[in-house]
Amino acid sequence: MEQNIILLVTNRGVRPNRTGATLFKNKITKSDHRLRCAYVDPGSNKNKYKLSLVSEGDERQKLVDAMSNGNNKPWLFFVHGNNQTLDKNLEKCFKLRDLYDVNVLEFSWPSAHHGKIRAVIKYIPRQPVVGKYVSRQLKNKLKQYGKARISAEDSASDLVKTLDLVRDAQKESKRKVNFVSHSLGNYVLENSHAHTSLSESMAFFNNVVLHQADVDDIDHASWVCEIKNTGRVVVTVNEKDKALEISNIYHNKTLKNSRLGNVKKESDNCSIEYKDFTGAKNIGFGGHTIFLTTPGENAQIYDYFKTIIGE
Repeated sequence: MEQNIILLVTNRGVRPNRTGATLFKNKITKSDHRLRCAYVDPGSNKNKYKLSLVSEGDERQKLVDAMSNGNNKPWLFFVHGNNQTLDKNLEKCFKLRDLYDVNVLEFSWPSAHHGKIRAVIKYIPRQPVVGKYVSRQLKNKLKQYGKARISAEDSASDLVKTLDLVRDAQKESKRKVNFVSHSLGNYVLENSHAHTSLSESMAFFNNVVLHQADVDDIDHASWVCEIKNTGRVVVTVNEKDKALEISNIYHNKTLKNSRLGNVKKESDNCSIEYKDFTGAKNIGFGGHTIFLTTPGENAQIYDYFKTIIGE
């Protein structure tokens, strides 16, 4: 059976002689040609995959060809969150592809500033005292998070250009495309609002999901309500989200919930649909990747997302 497609559009630096997880760097490109495209070769899976780099300048045509000549499955445009190397990034793409039976088109931005080896080294204890070890790990996470926020701000204009490419491809192919931005990926989207009108850049999507958004809850309607599309705009909420707890510490120096994805909403704003998963069973230890819940873990949650991003 033919596998669904996974395509990446990225503003990461390129190592053109490679084909695996190190094809793209964990830093923004220095090239004047900001966006590059690669596709996951057929037969690949999350444990063993090969990437093929699209020739510079052919990115738009590749998207048009893939969406026009590929299968008839829906497409999912995905913007990932914080601390994602390309390898971790692609793991989520494979999960989304296989879980919802969709083609995945991702904007991959450099939200991690280390590779596998450095990531492991950071977890090696240097102090015998548990409290000092935990404190050092928290400081490392907050430092990494601060760098990722800067990268998100610098990537916003590249997301706008990517949305323009996808809009052109969708216009020619007439394929259904849904949108999901996860965690700090929503901060990239929020910052893109300074470069373009979201009512225009998001108009071609069927459904839009702002999943566990790591952005300020206060005044979020000022930009979220700008999103205009042909279907639903959903904001997910989990008051017990462990990843957003760390974000609370960074922004407030307390654990008080302040993020769009962990503050309970009393009423809808404009046409936004708030979906509260607080207290839901089997949504993972941290309750942050709810959209990857399998039918075996929680059939109701899976069915909810399937109707929004998988159909």
